[in-house]
Amino acid sequence: MSTIYKISGYKTSREYSRLVELMKRGAVICIVDYGRTNDCRDVAHTIFDEYNLSNLCFQISARGTCYVHAFDELDFITQCARINCEFIEPT
Repeated sequence: MSTIYKISGYKTSREYSRLVELMKRGAVICIVDYGRTNDCRDVAHTIFDEYNLSNLCFQISARGTCYVHAFDELDFITQCARINCEFIEPT
């Protein structure tokens, strides 16, 4: 019996500037690489905190595991690319 780790068959996007726009309105479901060999993927969600205009926080996490933690959009986008983040566009 084999174990299947592949998450596929979903229409996803890697347009990270769009992800920034969406996460400012609500949490977005993401699929990210998990583990050192990137042979597994994890389902996570975005978190956006806006303490004030000079204190923004962009995160992607799942069950206490933080995959991305950034304080500006450019760093967030860079980290999203590093973890091979895909997101599901909300309807």
